[in-house]
Amino acid sequence: MLSEWIHLDSLLYRVVALLIAVLLHDAVQASVALLLGDRTAKEAGRLTLSPVPHMSTLGVLASLFGPFGWSKPVPVSPDRLKGSPKLSALVVYASGLLVNLALGIALWWVFFTVPFQTMDQTVPLWASELIRGIVKWTYIFNLMFFILHLVPVYPTDVWKGLRLFMPKQWEPAVAKYEKLGTVVLIGIVVTPIGQLLLNRCYESLTGIIMNLYSLV
Repeated sequence: MLSEWIHLDSLLYRVVALLIAVLLHDAVQASVALLLGDRTAKEAGRLTLSPVPHMSTLGVLASLFGPFGWSKPVPVSPDRLKGSPKLSALVVYASGLLVNLALGIALWWVFFTVPFQTMDQTVPLWASELIRGIVKWTYIFNLMFFILHLVPVYPTDVWKGLRLFMPKQWEPAVAKYEKLGTVVLIGIVVTPIGQLLLNRCYESLTGIIMNLYSLV
């Protein structure tokens, strides 16, 4: 699958899938933050389905190497959230992760149950192939987006969650580390070892999904 990820004929599908994963992830996080009393993301223009405010140039370029990518971090001010600031912030970060996982699981079912080949009888071949490709890569991207955000490096959601509980005296060192976080993330998605590890995580996750559907 590693070689399939970087074929140019799937690049259009990967870019579309990245846009869907990013917009859904960020818009949900901004919406949950607003519901919990924090207007920071809304005031920053992140409560929108327009891709422009969300997209990171490096995050988009990462899609050249497979179903990878990320967006600009959604700004969250824990002190403006209702209830426990740290717990509420974790809810915000988790909301984006969970919606990507949910969509990936749903589209996995669509891809393997909808008879796309019979669409050729009602729509042009190019249209059925386009729909099939978008569905396939969108479920792959959403699952991989979920996995990538579990890597504890800046700017992933797990990193932002962990940062909430770091002692204040760590701040200088953490700030320096964050400057290298994106470089580390790029190294993970462009190197063979990093891609292999992500692929193994993806295969494990899809195996779990298959087992869950087998119980239905």
